Order: sequence, then C-alpha cells, then structure tokens
Amino acid sequence: MEVRDIMRTEVETCGPEMTIETVASMMKEFDLGSIPVLGDGELKGMITDRDIVIRGIASHFPMDTPIDLIMASDAPLMGTPIMSVEDAADIMVKNRLRCLPIVEEGRVVGMLVLSDVTVDEDQETF
Repeated sequence: MEVRDIMRTEVETCGPEMTIETVASMMKEFDLGSIPVLGDGELKGMITDRDIVIRGIASHFPMDTPIDLIMASDAPLMGTPIMSVEDAADIMVKNRLRCLPIVEEGRVVGMLVLSDVTVDEDQETF
C-alpha cells in the first residue's frame, strides 16, 4: 500500500513569518500538534506544540515572535505519495514523529498521521 492511499489531503500550513500566538491559535482551532511551515510554497520545516512551549514560551520569547526563530533548523523529514506506508511508518517511528508531511514536486500534498497507520498482531505494518 502506498502513502497516497491513506494520507490526509487537507493540510493546514503556516508561514515562517507567522507569530507564536497565531500558530498556537491555529493548533487549538484545528486540534493539531504540528503544522508544516511553507516558504515560497515549499516545505521549510515543521512547527510543533513542543517548539512553542519549550523554545518559545519557556525561553521567554514574546508571543509576537515569528515562528522561524523557534522552529527546528534541521531539514524537515518528509515522505512521498508513492512510498510504501511501511517505509513512511519506519521513518516516523525511528524519528519519533506523529506526523509526516508528504511532498510531491516540492509541494506539500498531504500529511501521514501515525494514528492512521495500523499495526497487525505480529508488529508488522499492514
């Protein structure tokens, strides 16, 4: 089975210039723990609720701080629609990700959520 078969295609995104407060409000409104950050239409990173709390609030950044100052600077991990769900799940488990942005031709086209990936009784994906 390919990622495209189970990925979520409605993806909330934000820009790197958006503020901590705005992104935190989006997370509350849409019940999200992470949001892809797009710059010039391409995935630049992910902002997580943990980034906001630990790197933002606990580090005493003002709520009007742009999220690009607190988001991880690592290259974002991503998958493709044609990769196997098992390969995507392996990336997620090894990197402790709950969500994996799915990118095609440089654009975010979906999100794979770990809770959507089922595991059989023998601990093999699907």
